[in-house]
Amino acid sequence: MHAVFSPDGQTLATAGRDNAVRIWDVLSGRPREFKGHGELIYRLAFSPDGRKLASASWDKTVRLWDIRTGASQVLTGHENAVWDVAFSPSGDKLASASVDGTIRLWDPNSGSGQILRRHEGEVHTIAFSPDGRLLASGGMDKVVRLWDVQSGASRSLEGHSGFVTKVAFSPTGNLVASSSFDHKVILWDVNSGKARVLAGHTDRVRTVAFSPDGKRVASAGEDKTIRIWTVLSGESQVLLGHKDLIFHVSFSPDGTLLASAAGDNSARIWEVSTGLNLDLVRHQSVVRHAAFSPNGQLLTSVSTDGIVQLWPVNLATRVPVELADLRRWFQGATSATITSEKDSSHPLTQRLQ
Repeated sequence: MHAVFSPDGQTLATAGRDNAVRIWDVLSGRPREFKGHGELIYRLAFSPDGRKLASASWDKTVRLWDIRTGASQVLTGHENAVWDVAFSPSGDKLASASVDGTIRLWDPNSGSGQILRRHEGEVHTIAFSPDGRLLASGGMDKVVRLWDVQSGASRSLEGHSGFVTKVAFSPTGNLVASSSFDHKVILWDVNSGKARVLAGHTDRVRTVAFSPDGKRVASAGEDKTIRIWTVLSGESQVLLGHKDLIFHVSFSPDGTLLASAAGDNSARIWEVSTGLNLDLVRHQSVVRHAAFSPNGQLLTSVSTDGIVQLWPVNLATRVPVELADLRRWFQGATSATITSEKDSSHPLTQRLQ
């Protein structure tokens, strides 16, 4: 289950348990349904121009959907479930990562693909560098790899002793952060490959994210804590409050707030400078994702109960947002999620079937 806004914030794409993609007009709330996948859709990604949507599925395929017509191009070649998919910043490349141990680089126009084979096991996470020249990857073999997108050559960054759960580039592209089941976060120098270990978590680390200015890194996982690390010093601030493992963290666009999603059926908003828990959003089931809209005015949270909530980030009064009022909140939004029957106890909800 996943969802993402188009780059202009006018369209929201969601994928649910029925193997279908739904494209929602944000202002009217009207959905269009795209069908074609035969199994669970795990990840979605819009092209930078918003004209295409990529979907990664456990049916071993990636599909490229034309947002206007709903027509799809099937990208085949993976031999097992596809975990992750990402467009390059320019949109001229699409990367996919699979349980089959390979990464594929696709031309979104022709559908032709290049196979990248060096991992020895499932590839779970991929990320393009800000300039699009490099691709970082990680997975079951405990190795982070940096790929030259043009040549397909790779370098291995070895230092983890457990499954690599997430990779992320810094905004300048000079660092890669990786999180792992070995309880560590590692900062890698892209040029030298030198590693700096950020130790402090006492259980598996599930996620890692850079702040927009690149000065901080947030990490979280199964020890139920969030750590905000200062990149220069390596010192960390510990955020306490969640009662179960934490799946996801993300900074607000201005870097002053942090959102978290956890197995205790909640998403939380934290003030980065003080570590204070400023707000709480509750679901009826595990929350897998929480993130701010690019203008910082909305928080979205995604739960395994099929509900996605959208809240205005108004820490003084939490007023539910009605669909007709979303125009002022959604300008410039690029990632969030949604569901299809309204529930008066939620701000804006629609159920992912």
